[in-house]
Amino acid sequence: MKILTHHLSKYPEMQLSDSVKLLFQRVFGAGHMIKNESESLLRLEKEFDEVDFTPDLPPVEDIGGEFVRVHLSAVKGRLSAKTLNRIFVLSANGEKNAVEEFEKLLEPLKTSRENIEFLEKYKAMSYPAMSHSEIYREKYAPHYRIVKKKYAELIDLFIETEEILNKKGSVFIAVDGPAASGKTTLAETFAEVYDCNVFHADDYFLPPERKTPERLAEIRGNIDYERMKEEIIDNAATDKPFIIRKFDCSTMTLGEKIEVERKPITLVEGVYSLHQPYVLHCQLNV
Repeated sequence: MKILTHHLSKYPEMQLSDSVKLLFQRVFGAGHMIKNESESLLRLEKEFDEVDFTPDLPPVEDIGGEFVRVHLSAVKGRLSAKTLNRIFVLSANGEKNAVEEFEKLLEPLKTSRENIEFLEKYKAMSYPAMSHSEIYREKYAPHYRIVKKKYAELIDLFIETEEILNKKGSVFIAVDGPAASGKTTLAETFAEVYDCNVFHADDYFLPPERKTPERLAEIRGNIDYERMKEEIIDNAATDKPFIIRKFDCSTMTLGEKIEVERKPITLVEGVYSLHQPYVLHCQLNV
């Protein structure tokens, strides 16, 4: 298996238990539910205190499957413990029953009687989460959290967001791109992690009466960017609740008024989210 070979090459002092742990994490992630997010955060903060920032260490390490390891020393001082803990909890609190897949991955490890006996005892224990070997801990000092790739892929965005947020107190993010490029999925994932306002350019299509040839000749002219600026851009920097209305494509009219609570993070996603009249308000463009 390539991922196991890669780790054995990178960490030559890996023991059998470390290989089993790697494969376990590949299949099951952290392997247990996080019942108390606050306690998990306290443990993470304490562990952060035990490591030094290592700028040349890549934050994310592939372990195969849908999970990765995020190294604490690579993100210390850049990504908040609260955010890392949040994506750790979100990644851990999912259901996965893949014992058969796990057992298949363990087969190549049965290279000796000693290994076979170890794995048989491990199976009799119903495959619990396993700790790193003492040798591995002494040699490599592992400090990481297991998270799903869908969160790890956004770590750079999380870091940039928090950098701006810490400096300015608020941040405006625009997520642009062609159809079916993952804009909505990114916005939904981002909103799982942060308490933020997410707005969709699809809710701001131009009403029929304003679709003149001149307007439609504009780049991205099919978006009602005037209303978008008035409802979102102008209000995102205030401290008060504000009103928006979503365009209903089924009736080609504006929907009911919706009161929105102002939040420090505002994200607008859609193929028209970087229209020139308001792109200058964005601190982050994705």
